[in-house]
Amino acid sequence: MDSPDTDGIIAKRAGPLRSGPLSYIGAFIAALPDLYAADKNPTGFIAAVVAENKCERLQQRFLQRMAEVPLPDVAVMNYGSMTGSPALKRALCNLLKRTFVDSPSVRFKSDNMAVLSGCTACIDALAFLLADEGEGVLLPTPTYAAFDNDLGARAHLRIVDFELDEDRGDIEGQLDGAVEAARARGVVVRGLLITNPCNPRGTLYSDDTIRSMLRWSLDNKVHYIADEIYALSVHADGVTFRSAMSVLYEDLVGRGEVSAEAAASFFHLLYGLSKDWCASGLRIGCLYSDNAPLHEALSSLAPMASVSNYQQHLVAGILNDEAFTAAFVADNRAMLRESYVALSDGLARLGVEYVEAVAGLFLFADLRPWMDEQSIEGEDRLWRSMLDLKVILTPGTACKAKQPGWFRICACCPRRPCARASHAQTRRSLSQRVALIRSPGFAWVEPAAVAELLHRLGRLLRS
Repeated sequence: MDSPDTDGIIAKRAGPLRSGPLSYIGAFIAALPDLYAADKNPTGFIAAVVAENKCERLQQRFLQRMAEVPLPDVAVMNYGSMTGSPALKRALCNLLKRTFVDSPSVRFKSDNMAVLSGCTACIDALAFLLADEGEGVLLPTPTYAAFDNDLGARAHLRIVDFELDEDRGDIEGQLDGAVEAARARGVVVRGLLITNPCNPRGTLYSDDTIRSMLRWSLDNKVHYIADEIYALSVHADGVTFRSAMSVLYEDLVGRGEVSAEAAASFFHLLYGLSKDWCASGLRIGCLYSDNAPLHEALSSLAPMASVSNYQQHLVAGILNDEAFTAAFVADNRAMLRESYVALSDGLARLGVEYVEAVAGLFLFADLRPWMDEQSIEGEDRLWRSMLDLKVILTPGTACKAKQPGWFRICACCPRRPCARASHAQTRRSLSQRVALIRSPGFAWVEPAAVAELLHRLGRLLRS
């Protein structure tokens, strides 16, 4: 029902949206005018709550490279394809092919790539076009907190969250169980959304698990949505990421276990520039699918979420520079590792256990021993105690964690001002980069910010 203050002012369907996309978004927005800075605002909020890559050194490098892209033809001032320029579609296909979707079994068709204003827009479009209102999407937990909004705000889909236990095995049986539980509630499952690397845990699913989930999805005509926005943010030594698309076409289609027709109809890959490229403000996400009717329908939604032609021109120019992109990815991984190690080592000294992450901008910490009650209410009180100390973390219940008391801490925290890197510096060898980040006086992230975060958490946990 409409509340008295909105009756007739906005639509009834707008009412549930007024609270915002995240349970903790109000605290984050309120903290923005008072964020921590070691030199200017040492008592400000430390908002380790948003998975945003704010390494200024890399952001400045990206901006500088944008400035070096030649001016485009005047045609960028006119309307173009609302699902992305041909040049950027080709550049994205080539980027994926030379990085994390490098299987020779994968054949990208640039016409089947769509570019929208961020991965959120891509998920919203997929939700609207692949399922009808009230139908469900399977989502292993814990998961990204904003999927409720992405899938539900406009498409009105229902999330069917469930625990996926890789150690237990029988992945397909677990998926069958989740579908049966949904059916008992009157929900028809149309999709399976897999974020890999996982947000909030920073872990990778095994190839065996990915194969089982893909096989189950295509056999049951359930759309498999591969959210791989952190694919190039794997930072642990000796760990490599393999895309679900490579697994699908090399291990399943290539061996005749699933048909190429089923793969074309029911597999969809998501990627974007927000995480791996420190460019969340550019609002560029992409969707690859060989489902022709999906692209036909997407042409009607894309005008509401298109990216400017000029911005697409700049980004295509950058992504086509193979030397620049290879160096950027390597330096980003080094930065993420340094940041993660600083935070995880500090938590260990405080006696806090956490899931060991190999990728992403965060870790998932277990603060259950410090709750006054093992309940959602106890988690909320602990979260508010942190807020009193001007620390904002992502509560585990927002990530649909089954046990209250887990918190996501974004390890890529506040920034350190630094000079722009020259173009020549982007071509350093890996050994030179490692030597640089280990040199005295160098830091990717502001050491004081991580230290202050740990200091404030320590005060709370010892109280």
